[in-house]
Amino acid sequence: MKSPHESCLYIVDDDDDFRWNAASLFGCGPVQVVGYASAQAFLGDFNPSGPACAVVDLEIPDMDGLSIQERLQDIASWLPVVYTTDAVDLRPVTAVMRAGAWHVLEKPIDQKTLLETVCQALQVAVHFQGFARARSEIDSRMSSLSKREREILNLLINGHSSRQVALQFGTSRFTVEKQRARMMHKLHAKTLPELAMMYFIARRDGRNDYPPGFFWWSSDRDTRQTTAKNPAPLEKDSIMMSSGTG
Repeated sequence: MKSPHESCLYIVDDDDDFRWNAASLFGCGPVQVVGYASAQAFLGDFNPSGPACAVVDLEIPDMDGLSIQERLQDIASWLPVVYTTDAVDLRPVTAVMRAGAWHVLEKPIDQKTLLETVCQALQVAVHFQGFARARSEIDSRMSSLSKREREILNLLINGHSSRQVALQFGTSRFTVEKQRARMMHKLHAKTLPELAMMYFIARRDGRNDYPPGFFWWSSDRDTRQTTAKNPAPLEKDSIMMSSGTG
């Protein structure tokens, strides 16, 4: 049974041999592997309690890759998804990459490549999921602000002084200072820069918003790389798998 916060690797492929070989590659250990022969079964069960990544066959019969990616974006936009393909047509690859896929591997996949890719994906998942949780907490705090407090926050973050805000709302500077102090208390912010960071995280427009400099990728999988905040790589010997159901 999977313990809370244990890392998990999902293998979604209708090829029984591929699922078996992927699980056998890592043996048994702290990273659980769960295999699925269909995308519908995977999406129906998907509910990770800790860091996870998925290796998904782009040509799985019951659902196209773009639909899988869009569903995963809705329920877990932090999840690194690695698609595998042996197709010549690059249009499905382009579609999933534009929709937020983390990587695409061409079949047949050698063991070293699969191992390294899974290690990197699980490493990234730890930090992506941590940021997603922090973002959710910030959203919750922001929802506690009144309409007037949000209006004042917007003006302060955009460079208006307390005096200018007071003039705009026809109130005193003292009142604005009190409202700012109340906002910072609600948001658990100790400084104005911290308040600004929360504001911009809450104002994100896309589902794949990660902190600036946190992670970078391009549509060319050979040039994808982590950046400034890339943590030390996981030891490959510690990335072990136990066979799952599916």
